Amino acid sequence: MALINEANKLFVKGCSIINDCATMKPYLMGPKISMLDIFLRHSLAIPTMVGPKLANFHPMEAIQGLDQWQIAMAKVTSR
Repeated sequence: MALINEANKLFVKGCSIINDCATMKPYLMGPKISMLDIFLRHSLAIPTMVGPKLANFHPMEAIQGLDQWQIAMAKVTSR
């Protein structure tokens, strides 16, 4: 349980940093896709799958604009 609590703190801190720095218009840092978008997409895979089950945490709810960002990223990867 201590590990889950520590992971939850890190999830919250990481999402707060993203909210402070990102524009999500439509990509993480503005109108052009960057390596940060690709990194974030891969970084969110595990928290998105495991977070709601173990730590009652979901990045989709914690990161502002993430739902629209994922739509923009899906368009890029479906080309």
